[in-house]
Amino acid sequence: MHKHNENGGYAWIVAFVGVSVIMGAIGFARFGYTLILPRMSAALGMSETGAGGVATANLTGYLLFSLLAGVLATRYSPRAIIAISLLLTGVALFCSGLAKTIPSAGVWRFLAGTGGGANVPMMGLISVWFSSKRRGLASGIIVSGSSFALLLTGLILPPIMAANDASGWRHAWYVIGIATIFISIAAGLVLRDKPAESGCSDGKKKRAGIKTIQFARVWPLAGLYVLFGFSYVIFTTFFAGYLISEAGLPERTVGGLWSLIGGVSIASGFIWGVVSDKFGRRIAFMGIFLLQSLAYLIFALWQSMPGYATATLLFALTAWSIPAVMGAAVGDTFGSDAAPAVLGIVTLIFGIGQALGPLVAGAIADSTGTFSYAFLLAAAAAFAGVPVSFLVKNHSVSQTDFADAD
Repeated sequence: MHKHNENGGYAWIVAFVGVSVIMGAIGFARFGYTLILPRMSAALGMSETGAGGVATANLTGYLLFSLLAGVLATRYSPRAIIAISLLLTGVALFCSGLAKTIPSAGVWRFLAGTGGGANVPMMGLISVWFSSKRRGLASGIIVSGSSFALLLTGLILPPIMAANDASGWRHAWYVIGIATIFISIAAGLVLRDKPAESGCSDGKKKRAGIKTIQFARVWPLAGLYVLFGFSYVIFTTFFAGYLISEAGLPERTVGGLWSLIGGVSIASGFIWGVVSDKFGRRIAFMGIFLLQSLAYLIFALWQSMPGYATATLLFALTAWSIPAVMGAAVGDTFGSDAAPAVLGIVTLIFGIGQALGPLVAGAIADSTGTFSYAFLLAAAAAFAGVPVSFLVKNHSVSQTDFADAD
């Protein structure tokens, strides 16, 4: 097995730059929509189904670009793919603020899905820079970028939008778009594709090709990812709309709850990454899905401020832990060379669930007049992840097993 030089120090630089990459690629590109949605929806005359459709456009773009980037990262420079993807994401976020119609909003949100082209190679880099003993921890660190994005958007976007009722939502898109462009520049300057580029090792490694991927081991992971994608995206997409329109909470209060997710969830990937390192990926997956299903159930049924706060806290404790554990599990099972391609495959499946979630939830809300049933569906999907977790292997597989395969 290739020896990862984690003591050289640059691995941790890669990990912490990865935090900002995920902040832009996922945090701003996807979750910025949650707080902006109520005002954007009103300005463009969206129905709940229309709002879900625009979210689905973004998630469809994420799906396609994730698969493409995962394949390209096995052949070309992951650093270049990350930087270019983030640059395109930032431009698309900025242009989301220029949307005049629902179709144009859908187009820009689709193109903002290029964030997937940064996320997948970034998770793959963790498998290159860290051994299996610290892979869960490192993955947990970088997924906290989504938490920092939620924290910042919850604090910053409501005042920006309130400052100008007519176009405040447009200004919000401009701000996170420009921030993402700056992150793309930093990623291009600081990230390295492998330890040899930073002088940490000789970089001699026998490369494994995509043909070495054993697909029988992909499907349990893909099954977990599609359940996570379908369930969590319902919660995050309609979180603000539900609390404002049905619960009658003020925008700033909702922003505060959103920031609570951001603040608490900073530790979620770290905690569950360490749990997965010590007790196995299977145990970690089971615990996460159980807590998330409980969060969605409470959110749907306990319709009071204590209920909303409890559900928010439970989700925050597990928020970005599935991507962290998934990245580590893929690295364990397929080795660092094949990891980006496999992550691209499972993210494609994840993206299907993620794309369907808002569309189904929006249609349910329009037909029933409430989001409660959509959140109950999310709870059922998350709970299904518990038995599927039993199919995940707990042990690591030597990378040389795959590098030497025919």
